[in-house]
Amino acid sequence: MATPSVTSLAIESIDIAVPYLAEKWKAKSAHELTDTVPFFRDIVTGPFEKFMRVTMIRPLTGQEYSNKVSENCVAIWKSLGIYTNEEIKAINKFVSVFKDETFPPGSSILFTVSPKGSGSLTISFSKDGSIPEVETTVISCVKDHLAFKIIAAA
Repeated sequence: MATPSVTSLAIESIDIAVPYLAEKWKAKSAHELTDTVPFFRDIVTGPFEKFMRVTMIRPLTGQEYSNKVSENCVAIWKSLGIYTNEEIKAINKFVSVFKDETFPPGSSILFTVSPKGSGSLTISFSKDGSIPEVETTVISCVKDHLAFKIIAAA
């Protein structure tokens, strides 16, 4: 029996994403794109800002969410041989942000990945589906690949 989903994920990007992606993927049909992991990887790791919303389908504590994401991240990083102090610091900050949070169904975790400069991962929380005007935290100096791995592991 399959494990029921706990979250759903939506990704939005800015206008420069279309020309960036179109050149590489223009020969593929919509059906082919939806079944192509490298296409989604290009969306998430492209050199443009991304906004991602993880919406809760079932209730979850912040600790449950961050522990599962952390566990997935560490496993991925270790398998790739890139589990360094940089990843350890980022994941510790990530876990601390979620420590006291609870997420009822319909609430969301909002991530903005900015590849500009040294990069950052902005995290916000919404209990009512709105987009907060003020972020909860910004994890700066995050390489785009690191932000992608944190989000992908979610």
